[in-house]
Amino acid sequence: MKVGFILSVHNKIDDLMGHLEMFKYYPFKHEIIIIHTMDLPPEYHKEVYQYNAQQIDGYGHYIGPLLSAVAGVQKAHELGLDYAVYRNADDWLFNYDFEWENFEKMRSEGYLCGGYNWLNVGTYYDITLNQVYFNVPAFNTTAEDAKAYFIRSPQGYLCEYKLPRWVKRTCKDMDKQFYRLPGREQEPGIGWERKDIYKAFAAKKLKIPVGFWERLENNNRFFNFKWQMIGSHDVGARLNYWRKIRNHVTYGKQIEKDHHFARFMDCARTGKSWNLETKPDRPRPIQSDKKPKIFNRKIF
Repeated sequence: MKVGFILSVHNKIDDLMGHLEMFKYYPFKHEIIIIHTMDLPPEYHKEVYQYNAQQIDGYGHYIGPLLSAVAGVQKAHELGLDYAVYRNADDWLFNYDFEWENFEKMRSEGYLCGGYNWLNVGTYYDITLNQVYFNVPAFNTTAEDAKAYFIRSPQGYLCEYKLPRWVKRTCKDMDKQFYRLPGREQEPGIGWERKDIYKAFAAKKLKIPVGFWERLENNNRFFNFKWQMIGSHDVGARLNYWRKIRNHVTYGKQIEKDHHFARFMDCARTGKSWNLETKPDRPRPIQSDKKPKIFNRKIF
């Protein structure tokens, strides 16, 4: 089974560099694919381009991750991979046993896609772009049509609502071909920010269960203790989450000595710059000078 990791980066270039350092501790063979939607600063070229890296037009961050997933799947197919998992560069995941278990589950059970809800629980209405597993041959066949849909899709429509169109187009039987990752989904939806949780529960006419806030400490929008996943956008919070899992990461002490990871810890402690300011994505192109078409909400 040939597997790989697709990492997408917009402006979180330093998060990408710290992310890359963990892969040398993964005990199984894998490929790394990097899709970036901005011009990389020259000082990062040597390190980034030792991997399978390419730049794409992101047309704005609202569809950049989706287009990165498409480009990543297509590159994975070129490399002859069977399965690939996509995540954003700032979503660090240290638990390589969890990764391999998911790849094995995909293969043994015949799943075409693995993922989880962002703002819901147990539905196919939304699927987050954090930790999405693809059967590469299956998704490669629908990649170009998905790309065309993403480019013409409404700007205000969240990526998490657009991704299921591609998934459902590829998986003819979602109940049998979609693997819902364990240990992540919880009411009212793992992706809600803490300030919006009360409203989200109220909108679903649900009561906040006993022990909810305690459980939220180990599984929330930016963190999962079991997965050893950290996705916080704040470098200080990222360090605090790292301290929670450090002793449970098999290579925790070693990675702290690596260049970029050590720099991350220093920046969090001292307030030094982390994640450089970079040029924005290229603007979405005008499709035509003719009267715009009204597109059906169906994906293709």
